[in-house]
Amino acid sequence: MSGIEMSFITVIEILISVLSIGLCLILTRLYLNSYKKIKISFTLGLLFFSLFLLLGSVFTLIGIIIGPHDLNSPRFYNLGGDLIRFIALLILVKITWDD
Repeated sequence: MSGIEMSFITVIEILISVLSIGLCLILTRLYLNSYKKIKISFTLGLLFFSLFLLLGSVFTLIGIIIGPHDLNSPRFYNLGGDLIRFIALLILVKITWDD
């Protein structure tokens, strides 16, 4: 982090982003396995959905790590959105896993 101490919020943001990436990887694997069994466009759409979520989560993590680390930066206010996306991913994993 080039000598800059991370705030508690930054650590929480990184944790949520890493967990979101893990959930996206789980979803991608589940949808890919499903698509291999039944090749329908809905499953392919879910596969692309999970890949875009994965890409977004990776870019978010990169932005957190290399971005400014003060509470006045605009990215500080993205924590709520990241948390909501993480909860949505949890719900989606639960629904998909039970299917």
